[in-house]
Amino acid sequence: MKPSDQKFVRQWAETRKMGRFKYAVIYGLGFGLILFLFTGIYNLWEKSFGEVFLTLRSAIVFLFWIAAGIIGYAVLMWPVNEYFFRRKQDSGFNSGS
Repeated sequence: MKPSDQKFVRQWAETRKMGRFKYAVIYGLGFGLILFLFTGIYNLWEKSFGEVFLTLRSAIVFLFWIAAGIIGYAVLMWPVNEYFFRRKQDSGFNSGS
């Protein structure tokens, strides 16, 4: 097993101990926040800071991106990481490493 694979297996083994819900909240929240900030910065070309970040619409957009991050990113990435974790773990055991 390559060192990068060993690192992934070690890190995912630690991350999966937190469980799906906590993973979804932590990583999904972070992903949603980043998307909100990037889309907000993009919108600053056309609107003022107050219009982009300090309105009711921006609060709704913020909640949307947080929900999208939790539902979209975290719920989709958990099975993907599990798949690669098992695959790399099995290949590590089969190769004798």
